[in-house]
Amino acid sequence: MRKEFEELRNLMKKTQGMNPDLLEKRIKSLEWRIQTSSLTLEEEKKLIQRIADMEKRLSEAKKMLKIKEKGNEERAEFLARRIELATIRQKISGLISEITEKRKTLKALREERNKLVKELDELSSQIQNKSKEIDDIQKQIDAKKKELDELTKAKKAMEQGFSISRANVAEVIEKKKKIAEEKLKKGERLSFDEIYALYGDHRGNNEDGDNIH
Repeated sequence: MRKEFEELRNLMKKTQGMNPDLLEKRIKSLEWRIQTSSLTLEEEKKLIQRIADMEKRLSEAKKMLKIKEKGNEERAEFLARRIELATIRQKISGLISEITEKRKTLKALREERNKLVKELDELSSQIQNKSKEIDDIQKQIDAKKKELDELTKAKKAMEQGFSISRANVAEVIEKKKKIAEEKLKKGERLSFDEIYALYGDHRGNNEDGDNIH
């Protein structure tokens, strides 16, 4: 289009803005003069040369008009394209703004994700620590249960042993009681243990019953 506009300016300078219709009228007028007038050979030659120059200018003027018309069409198309380009630029600007907002949102989401990951790591660490504490407490509970079982077994063993001991004491006292009764029948003197075996309180879990001495 620039090239054609430049050509148009050059043609306008050559034709000096002459109207093609006016040039055609002048050409026809000169042709009619040659046909109807008595001219010398030199005059006719000059007129023919003048007509040739004017036809050249007419051709350039018509070409100029075509280029001008084409230029107007292309200018209109150019303006339409500029409007279309402005619309596209506006859309691009809107898309850029939208992308900028999306990037801001994405950045915020990444920061939130990193924060959540950090909190999750901290919670996982706390859970591991609590699990370790629970394992330690469970071990202590198991140890205490084992200790309690051992104490219970020991207690049962002691109770069984104590029952056996009381049975032995009762057997000894019974023997001494029989001996004391035999001595009384014979009129013999009784010892303290024999007197206690014969007349003492043997009901069991008192100090006198547990220690016959």
